[in-house]
Amino acid sequence: MRILLLVQRLWRGGGTETHVLTLASGLRQMGHHVTLYTSGGPWVSQARRLGVPLHIDTVLQRPGRPKVLRLRRFLQAHTFDIVHAHDGPTMTLAALALRGLVRRPQLVATVHGPYVGAAALGATKGIAKAVITVSPALKPKTVSATRLPAGRVYTIPNGIRTDLFRPGKNKPLRKLHKVPEDAYVIGYAGRFTVEKAALGRRVVRSLKRFSLAHKRVYVLVVGRESKRIVGTSRGRVKVLGPMGMGKMPDFYNSCDLVIGTARVAAESAICGVPTMAVGSAGDHGLVTQKSLRHMIQTNFGDHGAVRPWTHSQLNTKLSHAMSKQRMLKHEAGQVRKALADQLSSHRMIRRILRVYRLAISTK
Repeated sequence: MRILLLVQRLWRGGGTETHVLTLASGLRQMGHHVTLYTSGGPWVSQARRLGVPLHIDTVLQRPGRPKVLRLRRFLQAHTFDIVHAHDGPTMTLAALALRGLVRRPQLVATVHGPYVGAAALGATKGIAKAVITVSPALKPKTVSATRLPAGRVYTIPNGIRTDLFRPGKNKPLRKLHKVPEDAYVIGYAGRFTVEKAALGRRVVRSLKRFSLAHKRVYVLVVGRESKRIVGTSRGRVKVLGPMGMGKMPDFYNSCDLVIGTARVAAESAICGVPTMAVGSAGDHGLVTQKSLRHMIQTNFGDHGAVRPWTHSQLNTKLSHAMSKQRMLKHEAGQVRKALADQLSSHRMIRRILRVYRLAISTK
């Protein structure tokens, strides 16, 4: 199968970008021909390291019709079975470019979060053969905006590379940042951009307060723009900035507890690290065997109904987690076993391939 993946920009460390690169490299390993169409970005080098063929068009970031015409010409010059758009701008772009083609590949889109607007989803109406959402919470809005039958809107959770994200005994970031062996390390990872910046700032503010009250606590903060939003490392709070995909397992395994949402929470849990899901939809608590179904429904606290939280409430939960360290580590091991197959990248890719085949066969 020949597949064109579209993403406006390859930002470093984003959930969408990680998903796209995981999908692209996995499809290639299965023998499919994949090209990634993008305007560029810091993770172009990551794509090249994975061996993913790229078509970089800087016009993709600019407003206006030229980018539509350029994609249309690219599609006329190359043969693809599937065009798969992964964000609002490329959904709109693909829909416009494909409408002008006589011989055209089938359009599939993935909705990675509630920030994908109704206008972008609506642009695919009448042309997209299928739409994928990464959590069930996103499906009602997607069905409404695209006017697709509910049976052609599929929910496929983010897949995690279990060969990369797994438990590790070494704690390299502790040594690198001179964190004592007996310290209790809380990690927060997330992008500090656009709608996620306020969340990141608020969580880190809570963690700073908690570390001041507990001398054994160190905090590691990772994420794009974290140094700009949070500031530089100070005392027992270490701000590490953005981190490549291959380094994230070291981050998770250096922590006693990770706070995050969406892909971060899933990756941390699959590393067997106690994980607390705090995201755009509020505080959804610890990832446990009992809460797993809810976590997948809400993309680990990133989607769905908001559960408000306060600094005091988070402080209480952190104190509880620190006092039950051994118990939570054992529970995290059980969670990992439950998630490793359910959220493996291989399973995700197989399910996406089924959607591609259904899209091709749908008239």
